Amino acid sequence: MSPLARAARFAVVGSSGRPAAASLLVFAALVFLAAPGLRARPVPVSLQSEYQADNWSLEDGFPENSCSGIVLAPDGYLWMGTYRGLVRFNGNSFLPWAPAEMPALRKTSIIAMHADAAGRIWFSTADGLVLYHRGRWRALGEADGWPNRSDFARSFASLPGGDTVIGRFSGAVVRFDGTRFHPLPTPRGGGGTLVGTDRSGTLYTVHSGFAGTFVDGTWVSLEDQVPAIGSQALGAGSLRDGAAVIVCRDELLTLRAGRIESRRALTAPAKTFWQLAED
Repeated sequence: MSPLARAARFAVVGSSGRPAAASLLVFAALVFLAAPGLRARPVPVSLQSEYQADNWSLEDGFPENSCSGIVLAPDGYLWMGTYRGLVRFNGNSFLPWAPAEMPALRKTSIIAMHADAAGRIWFSTADGLVLYHRGRWRALGEADGWPNRSDFARSFASLPGGDTVIGRFSGAVVRFDGTRFHPLPTPRGGGGTLVGTDRSGTLYTVHSGFAGTFVDGTWVSLEDQVPAIGSQALGAGSLRDGAAVIVCRDELLTLRAGRIESRRALTAPAKTFWQLAED
């Protein structure tokens, strides 16, 4: 595993309609918290963390001024998505890359990426949805229960049993059971759907104007716990410790079993959201 892969932790990724520039890396893009010895310029902000925040841009060798996602590859490298294709990072240098089975990943726009609890790695691309699992690459389509490949995957969440839930840009939500996709009800609101889960298996969503949980086959608002949360929530995600997260304009909510566990004020207001990830 590369030095960066061992030390990396990621914070909120935000944008206004597309992944943010790779050189703006705190709450407006990916935050790379690097191991000692890697050359990079420090981000000019204070972080309440024991790690040092660094960033990489075009002048540092990053090949494209966007970053839509980042996952740890099976070989220990970092795979990074950009609007000009997939990039592999070894802790020191960036290289445009694609497997022989999916050469288009080297050039196609990568919209989002996710490593799920079952060991699958997902790539939402301008050419459709791609899945990597146990050495096999697959382009998914209608035969798999994934109609309309141009309705891209916006977000991903892993359920404890190994299923993966995907929110789409149309607002639709689907569950992948390891073989094919099954539709879930579409939450209220508009725009793309952001999803997150906790260790209990509770599913959460943020859909413009709505934030809630999935209970008995329907979406239930969280407004009984946070009034007007629908107008404040920007995104959802999952943490390694088993909690779910909802990112609001001024605070970060952690949740378990459908209940808010903590509320932490942000050091600066968040305007937009792209992805939440943690090593």
